[in-house]
Amino acid sequence: MSMRTILPIRRVANIFGAIGYNLLVTACAIAIGVGLLQLAWSGALEIIGIRPEIICVPILPSSPPESAPPSLPLAIKALDVVLTLIVTIAVLCAVIVLPYWLGRFSSAVLRRVIKLCGKPVTLDLLLFGKVLVSLVGTALALAISLYDPRQWLITVVLLAAIIAALVIFAVQHCLAKISKTVKAADVW
Repeated sequence: MSMRTILPIRRVANIFGAIGYNLLVTACAIAIGVGLLQLAWSGALEIIGIRPEIICVPILPSSPPESAPPSLPLAIKALDVVLTLIVTIAVLCAVIVLPYWLGRFSSAVLRRVIKLCGKPVTLDLLLFGKVLVSLVGTALALAISLYDPRQWLITVVLLAAIIAALVIFAVQHCLAKISKTVKAADVW
């Protein structure tokens, strides 16, 4: 293989890794958020000062607005448009750049944990670590369903995302194993 084929294979493998990490981190974040919301609704978080009344706010206003807001000056409308454009551009940049940095950071944390265990970082240990992290996400998703069986749809969606992340990690592992030039240090 020439030197030109090394980079594309590594990039493709790392794209799969970044997508897998994004699915996994998103599923775990949703599971933690739903779990905390359920605990708050049940009153289990009153110990730290979060009462269920704070979480359960009415959706509809109790009374209609009395009058229409006065028209705004042109300068305030222009400022509103400029701020909206700035926020839109910032959000678009974050959405584009976030998967790359999330994949890179997650991989670095996993590598550090493997090194703390006193093991050399290999492709097989990276896949094993990703499977263990996926099991933690699965446990969180199942805990939601066990705590409140009515949340079965959220559990199914989270488990589907975790399974998709595992499949993507397996494809990444196979790509790295098939290509003889990609080493564990190159793989996210």
